Amino acid sequence: FAFEMREQEPKHHGTTDVQFCLKVRLESEEEVRKVVLDEKEYGEWEWKEPREILEGNFHPALKYAVGCFLAGEALEELE
Repeated sequence: FAFEMREQEPKHHGTTDVQFCLKVRLESEEEVRKVVLDEKEYGEWEWKEPREILEGNFHPALKYAVGCFLAGEALEELE
């Protein structure tokens, strides 16, 4: 399941059993501009709204992480 869309060898299994999701809130354009990704690791990237990920063709693990993020945001609003 976690490796359904894996491109690296081995394509059908891996070594990870646990997923950790961390979040960072970038609150200004200046903070956003400081984000620098390694071009060797990331050929291309773009910012997405959470709903775009949930409704799009993305890996199930990423969709799950985004769903957890949104649930946490909703819980914080209730507190």
